[in-house]
Amino acid sequence: MKEENFLNIISKVMNNTSLLGDDCAYLSEYKIYVTCDNLIENVHFNLKTTDAFSLGYKSVAVNLSDLASNLSTPKYILVGLSLPNYIDEVFFKDLYCGINEICNKYNIKLAGGDITSSKHICISVCALGEKNKITARRKSNISLGDFVCVTGEFGSSALGFNILNNFNIKKYFQEENISYFIQKHIKPEPRIYEMFEILNNINSKNISMMDTSDGLGDALYKLSTINNVNLEIEFDKIPHHPDLKKISNYKDYIFWGGEDYELLFIINKDDYQKLDKNLFHKIGVVTENINTIPPVLIHYQNNTYDIINKEIYNKKVFNHFKGK
Repeated sequence: MKEENFLNIISKVMNNTSLLGDDCAYLSEYKIYVTCDNLIENVHFNLKTTDAFSLGYKSVAVNLSDLASNLSTPKYILVGLSLPNYIDEVFFKDLYCGINEICNKYNIKLAGGDITSSKHICISVCALGEKNKITARRKSNISLGDFVCVTGEFGSSALGFNILNNFNIKKYFQEENISYFIQKHIKPEPRIYEMFEILNNINSKNISMMDTSDGLGDALYKLSTINNVNLEIEFDKIPHHPDLKKISNYKDYIFWGGEDYELLFIINKDDYQKLDKNLFHKIGVVTENINTIPPVLIHYQNNTYDIINKEIYNKKVFNHFKGK
């Protein structure tokens, strides 16, 4: 089964699914956002390639990224741990030191959790954030000519993952860049600072946004189909480390590598002009209705292009349950 099959079953079994559909749920009666993510040993991380401190930091960061994509200020986390009996006090302390560092950085309080035994490490973090005067959702009132924008760079985390798991790739890169790519993977930074820059500089309520945890291609396709518009993207405007081009399939790293935890959003051009161009990069525009041409067109300088449609999306996107 695929993840979408499980989600379809949930939608049929549950009487009320009005809060489902986004990575964050907005609880309007309490004016808070809530999100939850799991990190599973040998699925999302391996103790041979990451340390406990970075693992603790990342387990919170991935949740804060979801809050940032809704322009929600993070306030509280709850941590659920399932641990095998070989985990010692040093690992456990280092894990919580990583959690503590990111909580201190963004003024977040630990509000509780649970600890159980397990054959493998499972870290489940629930994060809660408050609603701000401006919010963002995947589906919004966007218009033709609006700008498609991103933060950060793409493909570096996926390259870091492959460097950790394939020593043959290391020969293409200098030592300082190897360390850089690995850190991008094992200790990502949620775009909380960039979120506040948006909140402090624009007033529009028509923002379509999500993070790129499952890849830029995944996010582009989803924003396109959810909002029923076509997106035309200029590849050369997508931020990425120049060393990526040392890998023959570097485009796959950029679009489908995942775990970048950057923000992809659509806003009107007047609002874009109010943002810091060192932090926010315009990579494309909203064009036609989705029914006229493929959802996402990627243009290159040599007048060629790629498309991201349903067939390409299903082929390229990461599937947790592939082969099951």
